[in-house]
Amino acid sequence: MTGTNIPCTICNIGKFILDDASDATKHIDCDACAEPTNDNDGYGFTSYTSICEKCPKGKFRKEITLDSVTYPTCWNCPGGKYLESEGRTSLSQCKECDIIGEYSNDGSDACTICPGGWYSETKSTPQCIGCKAGKFNNDRGDNANRHNAESDCGEIFYFFF
Repeated sequence: MTGTNIPCTICNIGKFILDDASDATKHIDCDACAEPTNDNDGYGFTSYTSICEKCPKGKFRKEITLDSVTYPTCWNCPGGKYLESEGRTSLSQCKECDIIGEYSNDGSDACTICPGGWYSETKSTPQCIGCKAGKFNNDRGDNANRHNAESDCGEIFYFFF
């Protein structure tokens, strides 16, 4: 810091300083993430270089330990589950994709119907299964009931004129 005799140091893991380096008085102590509130607003880090923020949709607050320091980070709900609201504080708040024919990737905020040419046969799946060679499913992801079994993949017919 300019104008002081105190050397600069990096904040410890799990702490941050929110300043554009224009006010030396803000660089005395590093801040930690807020604890969850009664409303279950969970704050954490979304990356090792970010400030603490409310965990976004699809992520929840999880305490991790690194170099014997415990701090909160925002973790993705696993594939097959989703979180439609921000600030959640537990994996148990991730909801299951409970319709066969839908899926969700890690960190999703909603379930999605399998796209054309794909299907699923179970609930809470992180990915869909592609129709076998020579078969197709021409529904473009509008109706989950057209993507919930391998039998939804029909034969390809060739017409010669």
